[in-house]
Amino acid sequence: MKFHFFSKKNLLDEMQEQTMRKIESRGCYVFFFGLVAAVVIQNMMGAPREQFMAEGILLTLGCLYMLEESLRHGLWERHATATTGTNLLASFVGAAVVGGMTFVRNGYWPGALCSAIFSGILCFAALQWTMTLALKRRKTLDEQEEENEDE
Repeated sequence: MKFHFFSKKNLLDEMQEQTMRKIESRGCYVFFFGLVAAVVIQNMMGAPREQFMAEGILLTLGCLYMLEESLRHGLWERHATATTGTNLLASFVGAAVVGGMTFVRNGYWPGALCSAIFSGILCFAALQWTMTLALKRRKTLDEQEEENEDE
């Protein structure tokens, strides 16, 4: 008798599958924000970069995977619309966090202000670029879906 630990057949009904997806999603957010907190706390405590390099690498890999998969499926965000205003608000929040962390760590407000402005501009540019890619991919997928329905 063969025993396969991982079965390729889905053993869950639709309700169980939806519940499992919620559990996995929440678990992903716990890991994501836990890694962010670990990196931020260690950075604020002045730990050497080598000490939290592994967390940074895992966080970066997870972010890149989620970005690539979202763009591949033409998805942006579940609770926010893909607009320039939303991106501006998100980049402002990111800039405030970076500026605040820099000020707390170094106590030098001109440097904190410069790092906040630079990170805000960089974040806004990255969000605008990825929004454009996601909307373009969504349009392509919708056109393919319409072509398939017409046939």
